[in-house]
Amino acid sequence: MNDLASLINRLDPDPQVRGKQFEPVAKWFFENSPEYSSKIKKVWHWKDWPGRPDKEPDIGIDLVAQTHDGDYWAIQVKCYAESTTVTKADMDSFLAASSKPQYTYRLLVTTTNSIAPNALKAMKDQSIDVGTIIRADLDQAGLDWPASPKSLAPKTYKRKTLRPHQKKAVRDVAKGFEDNARGQMIMACGT
Repeated sequence: MNDLASLINRLDPDPQVRGKQFEPVAKWFFENSPEYSSKIKKVWHWKDWPGRPDKEPDIGIDLVAQTHDGDYWAIQVKCYAESTTVTKADMDSFLAASSKPQYTYRLLVTTTNSIAPNALKAMKDQSIDVGTIIRADLDQAGLDWPASPKSLAPKTYKRKTLRPHQKKAVRDVAKGFEDNARGQMIMACGT
């Protein structure tokens, strides 16, 4: 069974890269945690969310989740060392970007257990609730964590190239369409 600490130790030491690597892990968490997968219907990376306004860049929202009720949650992911504290400054852009009425809930997911008092006060004073999932919550989720973020990447397939006889068939059919607007091509499977 893979634990969270082993996964985090495999991430890049550069904080910027590390944070981006942890976003698909957080998405995986929401899709696989019994507590959250029962509430959440779909999770998108910010860049993939169909509701992203005018291709707005990532300015604090890392993930967007849609609940089974149709509500949207804005999620910020912070992959910090366990000894690091999440500050109010770390939260400001997320709180500003997610304060729009399309979100009914906001959530901070962090790999540390420490959130500064000013950050907690800022989250408490919001008109749209802000929850937290801290390192202890992630550790206690009882999940078999992925071995690495690479294991979560979608599989890519090498594009097939046409063989010489297939290229000839395509050329002949295309030429046939030039001469006549109608046609039919019949070939055996795999040819």
